[in-house]
Amino acid sequence: MGRVVVHRIEGLAPQDPLKPPVADPESVLLTVMRCADELDALIALDAALRIGLVDKTMLLTRLMGPRNGRLRSLLGRADPRARSLLETIARYDLQEAGQEPEVAADLGFEVDLLMGRLVIETDGYAYHGDRDSWENDRRRDQSLLRRGYVPLRLTSAQVLSRQTVQLVEPVARRLGCWREN
Repeated sequence: MGRVVVHRIEGLAPQDPLKPPVADPESVLLTVMRCADELDALIALDAALRIGLVDKTMLLTRLMGPRNGRLRSLLGRADPRARSLLETIARYDLQEAGQEPEVAADLGFEVDLLMGRLVIETDGYAYHGDRDSWENDRRRDQSLLRRGYVPLRLTSAQVLSRQTVQLVEPVARRLGCWREN
């Protein structure tokens, strides 16, 4: 059974007297950052930043003081260029392994993550399951290979089951782009 946590945010005023009060996006995200596990909070932050619901400066102004150091650090890891939860999870897992992949690198077209000459694409079936997408992905791979990049495609199942590091590390080591810690 899942757990339910009710958060009370002081100062909420109902927008409509017949409806319950709703917190502003910043308050909601700050609550998620405080209560959710780090990865879930990072996924929410990346998405909210990407769609312009909040901005980092606005959140930082509400995270002053020594007790919020962990939340400021988490906010520093957020990246609005991540376009999906798969990209966020893969990036997070690589960062936890001591790597710093470049997010949304421009190689004539945007790639999910870049580590040296290794291009890491996180492919969910929903966006890569039709014939046109499949063929486009192959053309992109061929273009990358011609230019000396090595594409590595991770499935959504692999990323969600947290296999990113296990799959990326041997290839990155072989290419000389795995940073030793």
